[in-house]
Amino acid sequence: MRIDCHTHTRRYSSCSSLEPEELCQLALHQNLDAIVITEHHVQWQPSEISDLAGQFPQLRIYAGMEVTLREGYDVVMIGKELRDVGRRLISIAELTTALEDRRDEVFLFIAHPFRFSKRYGSRIQHVLDAVDGIEMNSVNILRAQHRRIGRRYTPDDDALYLQANRGRDLTRLYNTDAHTPNAVGTIMNEFEAPPPEDETALARLLASHQPCEMQDPELLKLCLDGYSY
Repeated sequence: MRIDCHTHTRRYSSCSSLEPEELCQLALHQNLDAIVITEHHVQWQPSEISDLAGQFPQLRIYAGMEVTLREGYDVVMIGKELRDVGRRLISIAELTTALEDRRDEVFLFIAHPFRFSKRYGSRIQHVLDAVDGIEMNSVNILRAQHRRIGRRYTPDDDALYLQANRGRDLTRLYNTDAHTPNAVGTIMNEFEAPPPEDETALARLLASHQPCEMQDPELLKLCLDGYSY
């Protein structure tokens, strides 16, 4: 399974220019098997996901949500019925408390953790201690702070990501954080497993398996050279 666990559409994310159908078409064109739509503070209704999936039967589509924490970091949630905990500037403690009775059914990962700050302080450590995964690479991470080693693009501050993982059993994820068409398919996760049945099964897979990172270096170069978000 090749999956992108962090994408946005213009339906509920005003910062995105991607139509939902466009995202799905591009994902299939780039040989993705699955995507997670993770709008800001909004989760798609099951009926909306079902309607979109009906147009693209070859692509598994899941609903997640990205929330901005009071601590100043962003966390992506993957699971069912998350709308009630998606308010802005919730603390990580409030978030995990709200999910306490179904914590094993929801996967949490910190998104682009060093995008706005290169400081590895107590706030980010507190968040890292509470989540299940960390986004190790994305278009937003690479934007204006990357280097190319062979055919692979890597963050120029990758030492911080290694430090964040030290002593923690976090799933390391590789996504696009796509807001524009040229980002879709540039980075993805590859698992030795078929697409799970639903968000709960996906959350459990993500919590128990480490994916491999896949990149399309030519497409990624074009995306980074022309990235405007």
